Amino acid sequence: MSTKTLSHFARNRLVRNLSRKAGTVISLLVAGCDPIEEPRLYHIDAQGAEHKLNFCSIGMSNVVCASIFRMMWRPNLTYSEALDILKRCIAEIQKRMALNLVSFDIILIDKDGIAKKETVKKG
Repeated sequence: MSTKTLSHFARNRLVRNLSRKAGTVISLLVAGCDPIEEPRLYHIDAQGAEHKLNFCSIGMSNVVCASIFRMMWRPNLTYSEALDILKRCIAEIQKRMALNLVSFDIILIDKDGIAKKETVKKG
């Protein structure tokens, strides 16, 4: 199943549950790198709206990271450029959020699979 198809499927299931008043509240990220299509990222919100995105952060981190993503993201980033953006977001989260994690694991998901790349520790 392609990423686009999976995102539409998840959205349709969510909308069906909303119409039945099933009490499901969900915010979902769907990402994939299909061999035929370009990499895709979708956000499906609690009302069932589907958004194709270039970057995303969810929850309280969105308050801190959204402006960094908007300012620094561009098409065809290299791994090291993307890592710099993530490290800047992590530094801001650790500086500005009252409750934060001591360390963040950076995991790369690409056409070759899933790999833990490094851990960024506080300080």
